[in-house]
Amino acid sequence: KEQNKRVIVQATATWCGPCRRLSLYLDGERKLSERDYIWVKMDYRWTGAYKIMEKMRGGAQGGIPWWAILDKDGKAMVTSTTEAGENIGFPSSSSDREHFRGMLEKTAIRLNDMEINELVEGLKQKD
Repeated sequence: KEQNKRVIVQATATWCGPCRRLSLYLDGERKLSERDYIWVKMDYRWTGAYKIMEKMRGGAQGGIPWWAILDKDGKAMVTSTTEAGENIGFPSSSSDREHFRGMLEKTAIRLNDMEINELVEGLKQKD
């Protein structure tokens, strides 16, 4: 709250390849993404993490990484679950990247359209 940032909460596991790809991407884009977001990983091996993430998912189907962007009160503003009920995981397809763009557009505080585009384009390099 004090920093006026959103929180990206990511359900992850050490054995999950797409989770590692998402982590590498977010690490690489940290300078830009940290203007608006604080990133928190919830590894399913941690006590209570599975229960917390399942509650946050609200029954949404799909694997991991599953992630949400929370407001200052801890409520999910957007998630990696599409309107069709599918989890984008690591956004590798064009439709997944468009969902990711929408997540950023709905939650960005300081990031402008050009910076959001830079973040989305950065995903293509990770394909």
